[in-house]
Amino acid sequence: MFGYLVVLLFYKWIVFTADKSGCTPGLLIGLINMFLLKHQENPVNKDGTECTIYSFYPHQSTVETILVVVAVLCFPWMLFGKPLYNRWHTKRAHYSEVHNIDEATTTESSTDDGHAGDGFMDVMIYQGIHTIEFCLGVVSNTASYLRLWALSLAHTQLSEVIWSMALARGFAFNSILGVPVLFCIFSFWAIGSLCILILMEGMSAFLHALRLHWVEFQNKFYGGNGYPFEPFDLRQIHEGVMPESA
Repeated sequence: MFGYLVVLLFYKWIVFTADKSGCTPGLLIGLINMFLLKHQENPVNKDGTECTIYSFYPHQSTVETILVVVAVLCFPWMLFGKPLYNRWHTKRAHYSEVHNIDEATTTESSTDDGHAGDGFMDVMIYQGIHTIEFCLGVVSNTASYLRLWALSLAHTQLSEVIWSMALARGFAFNSILGVPVLFCIFSFWAIGSLCILILMEGMSAFLHALRLHWVEFQNKFYGGNGYPFEPFDLRQIHEGVMPESA
């Protein structure tokens, strides 16, 4: 889904130019309408041309419907795929033992997480917990990533406020007095843009993106196995002292 959103992002950059800014579809609204299966027809401009404010390309509704259906089917696949495969693998191993087939190649565990030898209901419960956790994580992480969109809106509003309160007033002078006034106002506008928009907003966006990367994105790779944290230490490597857990 989000790979599709990235494709739409680059497609929007390439296809839609500045002269089509009034008829440019929004990425966020398009993503929401995609999950809601809500597709609207594009209006027509006064000159008879189509205003592509709701769709990026032809037959977009068909493609997005297929993607949503595939995404929904992935949840039962996650829930029943591993338990049913383990059940089939166990029956096959039992059948091989009965017919004296080499056990070393047929009874090898299909997974490395220690659940292949459990009963069908145990694996089913374990997989159900992970499926529910993954589904909740997808919703919460997606909502958390929307803070970057809120930061972009705040950046736009701050830019408009600084422009209207500072630089726009300097162009209101029609006399020669407007030159020194515009110079002073431009200095204030440049300092405000540098301190507020670039430094403060840039640092805020960087911290939010860093936090999202470590908390929302990296949690799918984390496994709490109970091993103590061993920080990277060049001095121990140089002295040849290996951590106890190694």
